[in-house]
Amino acid sequence: YFIGVDVSERNLLTAKEQLQGLSNVSFAADDFHELASIETDSIDVLFAVESLCHASNLEKAFNAMSRVIVPGGLLIVYDGFRNDSTGYTEELRTALRYAELAMAVPSFKSVEDFLSAAEVSGFCLVKAEDRSGEVMPNLIRVSDLAKGFFKIGPLSKVIMALLPRGLVANAIAGLLMAVTVK
Repeated sequence: YFIGVDVSERNLLTAKEQLQGLSNVSFAADDFHELASIETDSIDVLFAVESLCHASNLEKAFNAMSRVIVPGGLLIVYDGFRNDSTGYTEELRTALRYAELAMAVPSFKSVEDFLSAAEVSGFCLVKAEDRSGEVMPNLIRVSDLAKGFFKIGPLSKVIMALLPRGLVANAIAGLLMAVTVK
């Protein structure tokens, strides 16, 4: 049985439409800092996909996940974290800040911060892999699309003025993600 959890009702509606007809799936509007809709010790495998980077309190999120996972269960995380940026140029640090803002991430946590918060909540690391190289082809395609948008000159300014702020932020993130992930 699968339970899809998202804080966004809109995302849940989309998921419900796409998985319509499946009897082994349900959905819950919930915040991963709480997971109030999920019973204690009821989840065998929990996937956290591109979500923990948005956590305002990693330890609280890990505590909630620890509460709902059965003893011996698994937490599998696919997310983005920051490497030590002390050796980066000022331009790259600025690009990182813009990318974080555009992705609605207050500040990407380091892998060490993430692992520490997980450990405090009782999780132990079984395996960690840097898979960023695998997403680079997609990030480069998105970056190329964003470059095309910004190259249309004055028309792009008009379009940006008409678009919701979030879409403009996504275009900026698209432009910067390949460079910042690399």
